Amino acid sequence: MKKKNIPFSGIIIAIVYLTSCSKGTVNQAPKTSVLNTSSNHALASLTGIGTSPNIYNLNDTRDLVTPIDFYSTGHASQLICYRPGASAFWIMQNNGIKTNLQFTATIHSSSGIGTGSSNYTLNDNRDKVFAYDLNGTGKLDHIVAYRPGTGAFWIFEILNPGTSATFQYVLKSSNGVGGYDLSDSRDIIVPFDFYSTGKSTQLICYRPGTGACWILNNTAAVGQTPTFTPVYQTSNGISGSPTQRYDLSDNRDLILPFDLENSGKADGIYCYRPGTGAIWQFDHTATGGFIIKATSSTGINAVAGGIYYPARFDLNSNYDRIIPLDFYDNGITDNVLAYRPGSKVCYIFDYHGESQFISSAGIGSGIPSHIFDLSSINDKLFSYDCLGTGKLDYVVAYRPGSGVIDVFDQGFAWFY
Repeated sequence: MKKKNIPFSGIIIAIVYLTSCSKGTVNQAPKTSVLNTSSNHALASLTGIGTSPNIYNLNDTRDLVTPIDFYSTGHASQLICYRPGASAFWIMQNNGIKTNLQFTATIHSSSGIGTGSSNYTLNDNRDKVFAYDLNGTGKLDHIVAYRPGTGAFWIFEILNPGTSATFQYVLKSSNGVGGYDLSDSRDIIVPFDFYSTGKSTQLICYRPGTGACWILNNTAAVGQTPTFTPVYQTSNGISGSPTQRYDLSDNRDLILPFDLENSGKADGIYCYRPGTGAIWQFDHTATGGFIIKATSSTGINAVAGGIYYPARFDLNSNYDRIIPLDFYDNGITDNVLAYRPGSKVCYIFDYHGESQFISSAGIGSGIPSHIFDLSSINDKLFSYDCLGTGKLDYVVAYRPGSGVIDVFDQGFAWFY
């Protein structure tokens, strides 16, 4: 199947309005793909990730997995596996092929990140880690570690990447970053392309339930100690033009940077509130503000032209999550995958707001052994540049506390 070019005018609309829907269902029977080969199932494991004797077992509900460009190639094809509160920190490298991934442990630490004065202990359940393009090179080859509620914020560079790699901090703070104090356990940090350069080097720092949202920019030269300063700062949510405000007043609020303009730049944002149906779409302006592209109180709704219409992911569950995806395998991450852990629901919407995939069985092909059933509230998904192509066209699905992890090619959602 090839992407259809649907003409549209004005702004990009990924959200329209339909009648109420209480459980994320649609008015056609949800289906999964009918693929009957394993070509779209690149990894299936019930015992964690890696090869014996070095297997990250994913048997703790605190376990988290996130991509990193460990070798500074421009492709975040390695995986960080870490366990907040237990100090476990591993980096996994794929040595397999497209249809049969084989991960090995390049780094496996039981004492956090780094050593000596550069040791971030990861011994608190609140710890968060993500890969970061500190220098604006397009490479997610630095690591941010932070601890909401305490002010702890560190950035590491990776020296001699490989089995002998060391992690050296380039910034270490106990009182937040750029004036944002990280003193609340609700604080969240995500990278963002605020200046539309194609590089997500700015940081959105926000505090759901309070309205606080800052965007920080590093003004230091490459090689110097990072110095972050606010370029956007609000205590009452995100406002746009026309004058409307997403108030960030609910503890469930989440912000997702996204490529709204089909440009290859994640310089727009979704603000959404799981459990309520609320989702707003903002683009940024040349003057450093935001403009509203669309709002909805009934979740993400399909426009005509897709495989399913009408269709709606209603965002009525507190567990609902949205991730970006390069569904068409074209190098532009302008689609969204919306899923509901614990309910087996998974939708994909494309750039035009067309619904291309709907499942009430989870994610994967029509064969039971090739489906990650999304039956647990612990289930997590993220898009992944599996083969180092620069495309986020694979999906990693894992279940902390169970050992289950699957990796799917975007072909899981094609119909034949």
